[in-house]
Amino acid sequence: MVIREKLENMLRHLKFSLPGFLLIMLLAAFAKADSSFDIIINEIMYHPYHAVNFPENTGAEYIELFNRGAEPINLSGWRFSNGIDFVFPDGLSLEAGEYLVVASDIETFEELYPDIDNVIGGWKGRLSNSGEKIELVDDIGTIIDTIVYADEGDWAVRQLGPVDSEHRGWEWSNSHDGGGKSLELINPSFTNEYGQNWSASLIDLGTPGKVNSVDNSNIAPLILDMKHSPIVPGPGDKVTVSARIIDEQSSGISVRLYYRIDRSTYQGEYIYPYHDSADYNILPMFDDGAHNDKNAGDNIYGTQLPAHPEGSIIEFYVEAEDISGNYRTWPAPSMMDGTPEQVTNALYQVNGEFDFQRWVPGSQPVYFIIMTEAERGRLEDIGDDGNPWFGEGATNAQMNATFISADGVDIKLRYGVGIRNRGNQTRTRPAYSPMNYRVNFRTDHSWKDVTAINLNSKYPHLQLAGSVLFQLAGLPAPVATAVQVRVNGDNLALIDYSVTYGSYAAMEVYDSHWAENHFPDDKSGNLYRCTYANPPNGSRTYADLSYKSIENPDDYRDHYPKHTNISQYDYSDLFNLIDKLNNPAIPDDEFVSELGTAANIEQWLRYIATDSLIGNKEGGLATGRGDDYAMYCGIDDPRFVLLPHDLDTILGFSYEPGRDIFIY
Repeated sequence: MVIREKLENMLRHLKFSLPGFLLIMLLAAFAKADSSFDIIINEIMYHPYHAVNFPENTGAEYIELFNRGAEPINLSGWRFSNGIDFVFPDGLSLEAGEYLVVASDIETFEELYPDIDNVIGGWKGRLSNSGEKIELVDDIGTIIDTIVYADEGDWAVRQLGPVDSEHRGWEWSNSHDGGGKSLELINPSFTNEYGQNWSASLIDLGTPGKVNSVDNSNIAPLILDMKHSPIVPGPGDKVTVSARIIDEQSSGISVRLYYRIDRSTYQGEYIYPYHDSADYNILPMFDDGAHNDKNAGDNIYGTQLPAHPEGSIIEFYVEAEDISGNYRTWPAPSMMDGTPEQVTNALYQVNGEFDFQRWVPGSQPVYFIIMTEAERGRLEDIGDDGNPWFGEGATNAQMNATFISADGVDIKLRYGVGIRNRGNQTRTRPAYSPMNYRVNFRTDHSWKDVTAINLNSKYPHLQLAGSVLFQLAGLPAPVATAVQVRVNGDNLALIDYSVTYGSYAAMEVYDSHWAENHFPDDKSGNLYRCTYANPPNGSRTYADLSYKSIENPDDYRDHYPKHTNISQYDYSDLFNLIDKLNNPAIPDDEFVSELGTAANIEQWLRYIATDSLIGNKEGGLATGRGDDYAMYCGIDDPRFVLLPHDLDTILGFSYEPGRDIFIY
């Protein structure tokens, strides 16, 4: 069954099909030729326990292999070719039914697990805390197993977070991400490709070299690749919902779609949704080739919803149950104070005004954000506060949404995204412009190779121009794109007194993806966002690179928050830069050469000149305030470079609440 799954997955990825008798012949040849595929990745400790503001012990990471076959396998010359760098020693075999632990650091592992001796290790690199691809290959480079794990989506549990400035929002929770647990495969006889067959260990530190604590040979069917079509239906369109369902058993599976028209309303900051099964209509889903489910017997189940009126928001989820009564839903229930509730579901909206077939070349991309009315109202209420620093306006509580993008090249659909208001002074005051939004995509289902974007409403034309000018000057900067945004069908950029001019600026987010996109050969460095801080008692202070200490990160975290490598809690590169800039013991004639070891001086001069020439009134270092800029320090090139942030007050324009735009 396992070999068949691997071959079928390979053929599916190649979009290739074979007649049944040829598939059987291939399966036989495949199984006879090589049993190495019985070696699987069975457990991953990718983010060991660490306390906030203390460095993570990456030496405690490990990967466990399991031989689920009936024969011993020679691992000589095998290696991990992605995720980490490690080559297996010669003469090493893994017996049938046995486990092997590959540890980051042997000494650290033996201290934590003194009774486990089936371990090798000493790898180069570290596992990403947000997820990445781990690839195991044999001695001739054949891919034996690949896992793309994540810390969100199907690899985690969504929950209603704690109160944050009067509101609670949805966040991803998992104890295998820094909570002291490992990530364990549930059914090792089934596919290990999908997060629904993985879970956090039930035991602290995991179960390396042993049977997993969550081991179960009969799990609920996996619900994969759920989608609806048309993605943006009109009022006359029926909508097909389909999903791929796989289970250990090939028969006895029942699949149902639950859906309802959203009629929710926002009722206040302390009232949150609860699931009422009586609100939902139920439709059976079929794998018979007659319900828009492709071919009969291909594990794709489908059903069709009736057409709904213009503007309707439809909330839906799929339930699959096997012959043993094991069932799951997708999206999965979210935890609300310890109780699972089916309340962060998939959504679509009926919108007859938008026609993908009539796309005009050169048009701005269109982004649809779809929420239940209760959550849309909460987001609007948060933005009405008027105070961006205290009270509800300061909350980062996220709402559940569906995100759809159309740009003339393709149409992308993402369920289960998190959306919140963002910004400092501009995150409230909707009388002057709509809210800025932060859109967070699940790390197991990124969007255009990123897991977050910012949608800024203030002077988007200036933010676009500023990004282009910095790039023309040969300086790294967040890429900006002018886009159309629709929130539950409404174009909020057209409200009165808006400084949005009908568009938003979609901005890259400063994070590890940004570092990888702009410094692909040196992507593992530290990225700092440099900003002011408002102490509870006292005047505002700035990130002016002044000396406070060169040993205590707490002296700098408020002004220089890290956006990469946060759990490593290593600020030594920032300490070095601060020391070179401020140390009076450095002679004047050596200052430039000393500073040049910590800062790319030529790049700094080019940055400051560009920032000054475009008339950036908001921050940076040219104003002397030390605000609204960022810095990146690589590993291979450990010299800091300066990066722009918040370019909405340049070229003589300024945002003044209550006043018209002016040019000076």
